[in-house]
Amino acid sequence: MEKQIVEHTMAAELRHYLSMMQWNVEKETDIAEWWQKHTELYPTLAHVTLDVLPSQASSVPSKQVFLGVKQGF
Repeated sequence: MEKQIVEHTMAAELRHYLSMMQWNVEKETDIAEWWQKHTELYPTLAHVTLDVLPSQASSVPSKQVFLGVKQGF
């Protein structure tokens, strides 16, 4: 029963976010700052987003990685 309540709450939060989202957000908007300001309104989405946003796939551009491998990095 508790799992259903949590899932319902998360679904409602996502629906609310999608219905209220401003699709005309400025290009220069600091996304992490935006989510921090809206944490109270979207607690689950903000938690997940702030956990994922800082992740960086690689600190080295892929071209450099492949050149390094080719040259016997």
